[in-house]
Amino acid sequence: MVSQPSLPATLGPEHVSPLYSTLLAALDTTDPAGRHQAEEVLRAFETVPNFLDVLAVIIQGSEADVDNNARLLAVLLMQNVVRRHWRNAGSSADGEDGLRLGKFGGERIGELMRRREGGGMATGASCDSPHAMYLQQQQRQTRPVSEEEKARFRAFLLSRMTEPHDLLAKNTAHVLAKVVRADWPRKWPDFFPQLLAFLPPSSPPSNSAGQDYHQEDDLQTIRVIHALHRVTKELAGKGLLADKMAFQGMARLLFPIVYQHLWRSRLDSLLRALEREGGTENLIGLAQIVKTCTKILYFLSVQHADALDPDALLAFFHDAHGALRLLLTFEKELIAASLSSFSVLPPVLHQLAKVTKNLSALIVETQSRSPLVLRGGALPLFLHFFYDEICSITGVSSSTSSSSFCSSSFAFSTLSSPAPAAVMEAMLWDPDPADPCRKFYLNACAFLGNCLTCPDYQHSEHASHNPSFPPSSSTSPSNGQNCGTSSKRGSPRSISFAADGERPPCQREMSREITEFYTEERLLALYNLLLASLLRLRHAEMEEWREAPEEFMLEEEQRRPDDDLQAAAEHLFLAMFDARRDVLGPHLAAILSDYPRQLHAASLSVTSSSSSSSASTSSPLPPPEVCFWDAVYLLLGVASYSLRDFLDLPSWYTQCFIPMMRILLLSPSLPPSVAPSLPPILLRRLLYLVACAAPDVPAHFRGGEGGVFHLFSCALDPNNPRTDLVAALQAIEAVSALLHDWTFAESEKRDPTLPPFLGLYLTHVYRVIETATEMENKRKALGLINLLLKSVVDHGVVASFAPVILGPLPGLWTFSGGGGDGEGGREGGVVADLRISIMQVLIGLLPRLAAAAAAVESNNGQTQQQQHQQHHLVSSLLLPLLTDATDTSRPEAGALLEDALRLWHTTFLYLPPSPPSSPSLLLPLLPLLPRLPRLLEHHGFELIKPMMTLLEDYIVVLSISSPPLSSSIPQQQLCFSPLCDALSHSLQGVAPRGLVHVTRVMETFLIAFPEAGIRALINSNILSFLLDYSGLHSPPPPPSSSSQLPKRLEEGEAGRRRDEGIQVQYLSLIARALLTAPRVLLPLLHALRLDVLLVVDSLLVHFDHVPAGSPPATPSLSFSSSSSFLACSSSSRRKLWCLCLLFLLGGGEGGREGGELEDLNFRRPLVMGVLQRLEQVLSICVDVIVEAEGEAKERQEQLEEEAKEAVAAAAAAAPVAAGTAAGGGGVHAEVGRDERLLKGMDSGRLYGGLGDELLLVEDATEGGGEGGGGFPPHPGVGVMVVERGEVVYMHREGEALRAAVGEALGRAGRVVGEEVIRQAIQAVHPSIWVQVEQQRQ
Repeated sequence: MVSQPSLPATLGPEHVSPLYSTLLAALDTTDPAGRHQAEEVLRAFETVPNFLDVLAVIIQGSEADVDNNARLLAVLLMQNVVRRHWRNAGSSADGEDGLRLGKFGGERIGELMRRREGGGMATGASCDSPHAMYLQQQQRQTRPVSEEEKARFRAFLLSRMTEPHDLLAKNTAHVLAKVVRADWPRKWPDFFPQLLAFLPPSSPPSNSAGQDYHQEDDLQTIRVIHALHRVTKELAGKGLLADKMAFQGMARLLFPIVYQHLWRSRLDSLLRALEREGGTENLIGLAQIVKTCTKILYFLSVQHADALDPDALLAFFHDAHGALRLLLTFEKELIAASLSSFSVLPPVLHQLAKVTKNLSALIVETQSRSPLVLRGGALPLFLHFFYDEICSITGVSSSTSSSSFCSSSFAFSTLSSPAPAAVMEAMLWDPDPADPCRKFYLNACAFLGNCLTCPDYQHSEHASHNPSFPPSSSTSPSNGQNCGTSSKRGSPRSISFAADGERPPCQREMSREITEFYTEERLLALYNLLLASLLRLRHAEMEEWREAPEEFMLEEEQRRPDDDLQAAAEHLFLAMFDARRDVLGPHLAAILSDYPRQLHAASLSVTSSSSSSSASTSSPLPPPEVCFWDAVYLLLGVASYSLRDFLDLPSWYTQCFIPMMRILLLSPSLPPSVAPSLPPILLRRLLYLVACAAPDVPAHFRGGEGGVFHLFSCALDPNNPRTDLVAALQAIEAVSALLHDWTFAESEKRDPTLPPFLGLYLTHVYRVIETATEMENKRKALGLINLLLKSVVDHGVVASFAPVILGPLPGLWTFSGGGGDGEGGREGGVVADLRISIMQVLIGLLPRLAAAAAAVESNNGQTQQQQHQQHHLVSSLLLPLLTDATDTSRPEAGALLEDALRLWHTTFLYLPPSPPSSPSLLLPLLPLLPRLPRLLEHHGFELIKPMMTLLEDYIVVLSISSPPLSSSIPQQQLCFSPLCDALSHSLQGVAPRGLVHVTRVMETFLIAFPEAGIRALINSNILSFLLDYSGLHSPPPPPSSSSQLPKRLEEGEAGRRRDEGIQVQYLSLIARALLTAPRVLLPLLHALRLDVLLVVDSLLVHFDHVPAGSPPATPSLSFSSSSSFLACSSSSRRKLWCLCLLFLLGGGEGGREGGELEDLNFRRPLVMGVLQRLEQVLSICVDVIVEAEGEAKERQEQLEEEAKEAVAAAAAAAPVAAGTAAGGGGVHAEVGRDERLLKGMDSGRLYGGLGDELLLVEDATEGGGEGGGGFPPHPGVGVMVVERGEVVYMHREGEALRAAVGEALGRAGRVVGEEVIRQAIQAVHPSIWVQVEQQRQ
C-alpha cells in the first residue's frame, strides 16, 4: 500500500525514487486498493511544481533501471498535466474558493448558475448540482505551469526523437502535438526549425534488400516524421482565424520540404522495391512511412492549397497521379497472384491500399475546397485516371485513352492490362482487403461527381441553357498568381453568371476541360456502368437479406457515400443528373416508359422464385432482368422529384406500378410446403419508390380490391409467401409516406377508403412488431398505427378496433423496459423512442374513444359494460404505464416525461363524469398525484405548463366527481397535500414566464374548494409567501415609485415591470381568496395585524398594471421582452379586482353565499377606510363597466357574423353533410368541447362567459410559460364555474357590474349610515358619479 504523502511545495531530485515507486504501485493489478490509492497520489502530484521534470528524469532512465510500462505511464501523466494545467496560467481567483479563470470556467460557472436560478431553472441546477461541483473541484485542483518548467519540458520533448520503443514514441509525439497546439506560434515560434534540424541531409533512404523498418531510415528521421504528422494534424484542427492564418503561412514553407525531401524520395524507393521484390514483408515499414508523409501533405494542402506555391503543387499533382497508377497496378498484381496460388494476401497490400486511399483523398478534398488549383493540365489528368479506374470495375476500357496523360516521373514500370473480374471483386467486396481498397473507388466517384457540379468549372453559356447547372463563382483575382484561389468548403460563395471574358484564363481553361471530358457518350457510358455494376444487388447482400433481414435494412439505411460504394454511386448519379439532366433525363424516362419489359420482369420474378424453390437451390441467383430493374427503380427513387420533367409519374403508377404490384402480390400462392428461395427484390424496391415519390401516387387507386391500401396490406401480411420482413418494413415506410402526403390525406378525408382495411393493417402491423427484433423497427410500426388512427375519420370505426389496438401494448411496454443502458446510449435512446411511440398511440386513441362514447351516450346513455371497460382501461393499462413512465429512477425518464404528461392529461380528458351509482374514475389516478412534486424537483420547471395543467385536472375532476370526493376529509388531505407541495415548490423556483400557470391552478383551487382550499394554502405557508411578495406587510409604495419586493428583485426597467406583473398575479390570488373565503382570510389578516386597507391600497396602486381590452376568440397570454410578462389582452382580472374592491366597500359582504362577516366592529373601520378612497374605487368600476359593455357589443357582432357564415356554409354543404352524418364522420377529437359536460346548459352563454370573462382560461391552449404548450384545459372547468357561481362569470355583463356597485354602496350604508354614504358620494367627481347614479336611484 502506498501511504498518502503530504504534498511538498515543489519537487526535486530527491522525489524521483518515491514517485517511481508510486508509478509501479499504480501498475500493480494484484492490489486494487493500493493501485487506486497510488493513482490518487499521482493525480495530486499534478498540481505540484516541477512534476514534469521528475517524470522526464524517470523516462530518460536506462532500460535496466526503469520499467517500460512505468515509462509509458509517466508519458500519460505528462499528457494529463498538459491537458489540465498547461493553459491555466491565470493567477486571479474567483471569490474565496480561489477558482481560477481557465479551462473549467471560473466566473462563468457562477454566472451561469445565477442566470439559471434567476431564469426559473430547476433548483437542482444550482451550484450544488453534481456537474457544477465537479467543475469547481477541477478548478481547485489546477495550477499554473511556470514558463521555466514549460521551457525545460519543450526541450525534453524534442530530445526524445531517438526513442527506440514505438508505443512510447507515439504517445510522446501526441504530447508534443498538444504542447505545440497551445504554444505555437506565440510562445514557441521556432518549433518547426528546431524539429526539422533533426532530419539528416537530403538523400534518399537506402533500399537494399533484407533491411527492415528501422534500417531503411534512421530512427531519428522516423520519429521526426511521426512527430510532424501529429503536430500538423493538431494544428490543422484549430478554428480561430489567427491560428488558421499562422498555419497557412507555415504550410506554404513546409509543403515543399515534405514533398521533395520526405515524401517523393521515399515513394520512389517504395515503387522501385515493389518492382524488384514484389509484396515482401520487408516493405511494410517503408509503406507506413510513405503513408505518414502522405497524411502530412494532406493536412498541409487540403485547407490551404490556394496559398501554396503553384509550381510545387502542380509538380506534386503529376507525381501523385503517376504514383496512384503504379500503386494500383501493384495492388491488382498482388491480389491476382494470391488468387491464382490460393495463398493469403500479403500484409504489405493493406499498407499500399492505405497509401492510395490517403493520396486519392488528398486530391478529392483539395479539388472540393480549392477547385482552381488543379490547373496546368492536372484536372484532365485526374478526370481520365479516375474515370478509367471506375471503368475497370466491369472490365470496360474507357473510350478515350489516358496514356497521354501519364506525365509522372515514375515511369519505370509497364502498366498491366485491365484487371480480371475476380481481382476487382476482391478489391471491392472481399472483406479482407476491401476496406482500404474500396476507399479509393469511393474517392474516385466523389471526384467525378464534384467536378460535374463545381460552380467554378461551369461555362456561363451552359449554365444559362441548363438551370440545373450551378452558376460560376465570381472570383476576380487581382493577379495571375491568384487565379488558383477559390472559396473553401463551408464559407459563403459569391455566385453570379460571369461571361467567359470576365473570368480568369485558368478558370476558362478548366471549364473547357470539363466540357471536353464530360461528353454525352462518356456520361451515358458512366450511367450504364453504374447500372451494370455498382448499383446491382450483390449475392452477399441477398444472403444477408435471407439470414438477417433487419440487419440488411439497417445497413441500407446507414449507407454513406464516404463509406459505401453503392451510396457513392448514387451520389455520382445525382451529380450527373443535376448537371446534365438534358442528357440523362430523356434516357431514363425512355427506359421507364417500356411498360411491357417491366411487367415481364415482375412475372419473371414470381416464376423464378417458384422454380428456384421447387429446384431446392441453396442460394439461387435472381434473373438479370430483375436485378436490372431493381437498379433502375433505385435511380428513379433517387431522382424522382427531378424526373417529373421527363416522365409522367402518375401515368407510370397507373399503367405499370399497380399492375406490377398485383402480379407480385396477388398471383397464385405457392404450395404450403414450398417457400420462395429468392427474396422479393422488385416488391421491396417498388415500395421504396412509394416512400420516395408519394405525392405522385394516384389517389383514385386507394380503395377496393387491388387498390393501394389492399396491395400494401398484402405486403404487410406475414402469411403471404410473396413477401417477407424486409418488404413488410418497407411497406410500413411506404404507407407512412402516403398518409403524410397532404393531397393523399385530403382525398382520404373526402372519400374514406381505408376503414375496410383498418383491421387487416392493425393485425399485420402487430405481427411485424412481434417478428421484428430491432426496437427501431417496432417504433416505426407503432408510428404507422398512430397515423392510421389519425387518417380514419369515423370515431366509431376506430373504437370498434380498440381491443385490437390496446391488446398488445402492455406486453410491448414490458418488453421495451428490458433493454437500454441509459438515455444517452443508442439502445437506451431506442427504448425511450419505443415507449414514446406507445404513449403516442394511446394519446391518439383516447380522444377517439371518448368521442365515440359520447355519441353512443347521447343516443342510449352509458351502459354498465362501457363503464367497466373504462375502469379496466384506466386501472390495468394507463395507470401502470404512467407509473412506469414517471419513475424518475429510470434512465430514460427524462426522454419520456413530456409524452407521459401529455398521456396523463389525455387520460383526464377521456374520463367522463361518473354516474352517482358508480365509483369515480379518479380513484385509480389518485396515487399518481404525489409524483408531481417529485417530478418538479427532479426535472425542474421546463415543463411547468403541463405539470400545472395536471394539477388543475385533479382539482376539477375532484370537484365535479359524483359522488363528490371533496366531501371526504381523508381524501381531501390525500389530494391537497401533494398539490400544495407542488405549488409551494413552483412559487419559489419558477421564472415569471411560468408563474402564470401556477397562479392559474391556485385560482382554480380556490374556486373549486373556497374555504378548504384557502386553509390548505395557509397550512402550507403559500398564503404567507403571497402576502410577503405582494408587499402587504408594509404600506405599498406610491404609484410613481418602483415596488420593493423581498425576493428576486431584478434591476432595470424590464425587471421592474416583471416584478410588477408578479405582484399583479399575487394580488389577484388574494382578491380571489377574499371573494371566495372571507370568513377564513379576513380573520387571518386580522390575527396577523395586517390592515385590510393595505389590500385596498395595493389594488388601487397596481390597477393600472392590469392590462385592459377585449380578449381574442381564443384567449391566450403572450410575452415579449419589451413588455410586462402579463401583456395579455383580457379584462377578466380587472373585473376580479373591481369586484374585490366592491366587496370590501360593502364591509365584507357580497362574496360567496354565506361568506359575509357579522362583526360590525371589524366592518365599520373597513367601510370608512374604503369610503375615503371612494373616488378611486368608483373610477375603477366605471372603467371596468365601459370595457364590459364594449366587449359585449363586439361579441354580439362577432356572433352575428359567424351565424351568417354558418348559414352560408350549411347551404353550400347540405348534400355533403347528409353523407357525413350517415358515416359518422362529422365528429372530431375535440375532447375539450365534450358535449356531455354541456348537457342542460346554454352552451352559447357558457362559452361566451368563460371565453371572454374568466381569468382562469386566459392561457387555455397556447403561448406563455416555459415549455410543454398545447395542453387544452379540462372541459370540467366550465361545469365547475357555472355550478359554483364563480363571481367573475356572474358579473361578466356591464349591467351586472353596475348592480354590484349599487349593492356595495347599499351594504356600506347599512354599516355606517346613509348620511355618511351621501357625504362620500358628494366628494366624488361628478363625471364619475354620473355613471352609477341612475342605478343607485
